[in-house]
Amino acid sequence: MALKGKDALVLERTFKLFLEGSYGSVSIADLEKATGMARGTILYKIGNKDDLFRKVVRYYIIESQNPNNKLVEAISCNTLKEFIENYIKASKRTMKTLSNLVEKDKNGHRCYFSLLFDAAKFVPGFAKDLKDIFNLDLRLWEINVNKAFCIGEIRRDLNPQIVAKHFRFIFSGLSFERAFLDGLDTSELEEMLMGYYDMIKNDKE
Repeated sequence: MALKGKDALVLERTFKLFLEGSYGSVSIADLEKATGMARGTILYKIGNKDDLFRKVVRYYIIESQNPNNKLVEAISCNTLKEFIENYIKASKRTMKTLSNLVEKDKNGHRCYFSLLFDAAKFVPGFAKDLKDIFNLDLRLWEINVNKAFCIGEIRRDLNPQIVAKHFRFIFSGLSFERAFLDGLDTSELEEMLMGYYDMIKNDKE
């Protein structure tokens, strides 16, 4: 879903509201002020608060975080190292977007996790959509780790499925924990992913 012009601006401002507040705290009056649209116009063109929230979740989480959209450059990588580098670039883009949307004194990463929990509560089918995203992300790791195993890029005494999960959970575990602190530091993510890669790469090839 490619948004342009005023529709994109309205959705971005709505996303910012739900990021900085919560589903429960955002009012129609807040939406009017943020979007510059009258209540009647919002209800006529977009719908009620539930409709807006579902559109925000659909665009900024389900579609934006879908690996087929988020990791376009990484899907056609020739090596595992190249895949990791592109995965890190995608994470940096996400963190930059979040930091640009929220006030400087707020942790955009923490706000995003809060939005995820709100979506799980208030958007029907969101849990399944998120599970599909997680599974697809893991599948991309499995594909690239298996390729690295077959071409001898990583050691042959390793279990590719376990290695793929290690990479995936380095990201998800670090991302979750840092959301409660100062937010995800993509330099730390890069250090950990590349550090693990260096541990398993095949130096004999």
